[in-house]
Amino acid sequence: YIKELPKYFPELLRAQKVQKKAASVGFDFENIDQMVQKLDEEIAELKAEIKSGNSKNAADELGDCIFCLVNISRKLKADSELCLKSSTDKFIKRFEQVENEVIKSGKDFSQYSLQELEDIYQKAKAKL
Repeated sequence: YIKELPKYFPELLRAQKVQKKAASVGFDFENIDQMVQKLDEEIAELKAEIKSGNSKNAADELGDCIFCLVNISRKLKADSELCLKSSTDKFIKRFEQVENEVIKSGKDFSQYSLQELEDIYQKAKAKL
C-alpha cells in the first residue's frame, strides 16, 4: 500500500515511489503524451492562481506541477533527483561565469540590469 512508503524520504524520491506504486496496480497514464498534457493543465492552473494573486493556491498548483514532472521522469526511466541535481549543477557552472564577469568588470551586481545579467548568462550557456 502507498501509505507504507516512508515519509522521511526526500520528496522527489517519495513522489517517484508513490507514482511507481500506483502505476504497478494500473493507475497510470497510457503514454507520455497524456502525462505532458496533464502537466500543461497543471501549468495553466498555476498561471491562473498566480494571476489571481492567491499565493497559497499557487503554491499548491506548483506542487502539482512538480508531481507531474516527477511522474514524467518515472516514465522516461530517469531519476528525478538526479535530473534536478544535473540541472542545478549546470546552473551553478553558468552562474559562476556571470559572477566572474561581474567581478572582472569591477562593478557590483546592482549596477547591472537583469537583461545585462541575462546576456552574460546566455553567453555562458553557449560556452558550457
